[in-house]
Amino acid sequence: AVLHIRKQYEAYTDYCERAARYIRENCLSVEVNQILPEDWDKIYQAALCPQVTMEDIAAAMRLYF
Repeated sequence: AVLHIRKQYEAYTDYCERAARYIRENCLSVEVNQILPEDWDKIYQAALCPQVTMEDIAAAMRLYF
């Protein structure tokens, strides 16, 4: 169980590092040397679309199919 939790943690930190690198390289107009932990939540929320609901899916299907 401890090994599994450690692997999850390592996968999450790898994800965060890759996401930060992608944001720095592709989404920012100025060079940023460091993204601080307090910045991460704002960046994460801005980068993600709102949670998709079943109503959203139904509306999209009505519109396109």
